[in-house]
Order: sequence, then structure tokens, then C-alpha cells
Amino acid sequence: MWKVYSCLLVLFLVFAAMNATCVLELEAENGDRTNSAKLMYRSAASGGFTVLLTETDDDLDLYFEIVMGSDCLVVINNVAYSNDGAADTVKLSVNGSSLGTFRTYAASNYGHNWNEIRNTGPFGTSIGVTVGTYILSVKALVVDSYGVEIDKVELAVQCSEILSGNCPETVANVIPVDSGDGDELSTAEIAGIVIGVVGAVIAVPGCVAAILYIVKEG
Repeated sequence: MWKVYSCLLVLFLVFAAMNATCVLELEAENGDRTNSAKLMYRSAASGGFTVLLTETDDDLDLYFEIVMGSDCLVVINNVAYSNDGAADTVKLSVNGSSLGTFRTYAASNYGHNWNEIRNTGPFGTSIGVTVGTYILSVKALVVDSYGVEIDKVELAVQCSEILSGNCPETVANVIPVDSGDGDELSTAEIAGIVIGVVGAVIAVPGCVAAILYIVKEG
């Protein structure tokens, strides 16, 4: 019976790897700012800076590329932001296709809330992407006189045969590439995982045959 359980585990790991989701982090300070969008220093921000959107149609453009040949889906995993004042409405889109909008938390604390980073969590809808370069636009739709600050955007990227965790460069890249925080998988780590997945895939036919034989004999 242990052989059946082992084979089922192999099958589960293979199919999980083929449909895994990785997270791509895009820091606001690495993007292009239009209109009156400004770079702001915030010690609590993940990269030490945020981008302030103070007027309707202020735009922050972040760039990323899909490297793999398989079709992929992207969806918003999280937006880290700060706000000190009334609620604001922000829209995110990829190459003109809407991913969704969110409304900021309304709170005022004499400016101290600008260094309180909040997280939206997942929201919006997914869109399909293939190999190529994309622009993730963060646009202020409704803002008060103080605006809203964007720290970073996390995109969940789901492709066939990718790895969980942070997206390795073999799947997707942030453009421009920042200095990194040491969390990316090394080439050796990626190669080791790929070899493991390939080995598991090779074992699948034998596992399937063993399961069918045991079921038949049982």
C-alpha cells in the first residue's frame, strides 16, 4: 500500500508544480512617474521610498516581462500603500487592460500615517499574458488634496511548469531590475528543482501503471 501512497504523492507534486503561482514584486520607486507624481522617502516602505499620487490621472508605470513560452495569467496579489486623509480610489491595469481598483483606508493622524504601510491583499480579475514586456499602470482616479502613496505592487503570475515562491528570472523579470534583496533563486537552485521535477515526471507512467495493477488485483 505504501507504493500507492508514494505514487499518489509523486503525481500530486508534479501537477502542483505544473500549476504553481509565483509572486513578482514591483517597487514603486523603480517606475516612471507622470504628471505631478512624486518620489517620497518613507522609512517603513519596503524599498525606503513611495510614490505620491496627488491629482486625478497621476500615473505610475511599472515594467515587467514574461520570459517563459507558456501562456500565463497575472492578477493583483497585493498593493502596499499609505494614506493620511480621506479615502482615495486607485486603478491598476496592464497594457490598458484593467486588473481592478481599490479604495484606500481613510484615516488622518497629522501626517504620521504616511509612514504606516497598509496592504490591500488580493483583488481584481486576472488577465492572460504571453512572452513579452508589459506596463503595469497605477492611476489615481479619485484623490483628496493630500493624495495617496504607493509602496509596491505584487503580481501573482501563474504559468504552466513554474515554481512557487518568488518568481525566478526564468519566468518573469521586473524592469528596471533593482539590486535585489537576496530572495531570488540562484541558477543552481533552479537547476536542482527542475531536475527534481523532470525526475518526478519520468516516474509518473510507472506510478500510474502500479496503481492500476494494484486496483485490478485488489
